[in-house]
Amino acid sequence: MSDIGQSLAGRAYRELWQRIVHLDYPPLTPLHEKALSQELGMGLSPVRQALRRLEYDGLVMILPRRGTLTTEVGLHSLQWELEIREELEGFATALAARRGSRREHEELLRHIATMDELASHESDLPTLMRFTDADSAFHRMIYRQTRNDSLIVDLERHFAHALRIWNYCHRSQSIDRPSFTLDAYDMGSYRDVALAVNDRDAEAAREAMRDHVRRDTTAALALLRDLDAG
Repeated sequence: MSDIGQSLAGRAYRELWQRIVHLDYPPLTPLHEKALSQELGMGLSPVRQALRRLEYDGLVMILPRRGTLTTEVGLHSLQWELEIREELEGFATALAARRGSRREHEELLRHIATMDELASHESDLPTLMRFTDADSAFHRMIYRQTRNDSLIVDLERHFAHALRIWNYCHRSQSIDRPSFTLDAYDMGSYRDVALAVNDRDAEAAREAMRDHVRRDTTAALALLRDLDAG
């Protein structure tokens, strides 16, 4: 998540972002400014600024005379995110291959080993959430290597939606369908990305990440369809 400063508005934004993306506030939850102000220990102004930023991110909707709600999670939102993320993430990974340092590339390879170890565990909810955190770290390691702050803001904005959808699938599946496993994640696609970046092969890195995003989104689409059917 991009940092918009150390101001109260920035702190409110970061805290509310976490709560929305990690489903502490489920889809279509009403958000009341006064209650949030009390919970966060700050005035109404920074809360309102944070909500406006979250509206830009597409995580809340501010409805005149009706208040503020967290946005829905659904198939339509995932489908348009795929179109955007496939291109943005591919471009970012090509830049990372060109601009990242040797140390950063080696760190990415070590991170893959950590993810492999997590993927070998039983697929209970805590493990799924740890793996999701590791997946977030994987993408953000690549984002940092682009050396492009403007691109990072856009990457983070769209990644938030993907992360929220995965959290939604994990929580719903773990409660209602305990058979959900870490097999939904393809570790081979992570390795392909990391190896191409480490080889400084920008075009191979671009295509590996585009393939990874397609696989990731296809798995999420299948889970959402299963939930809708159930």
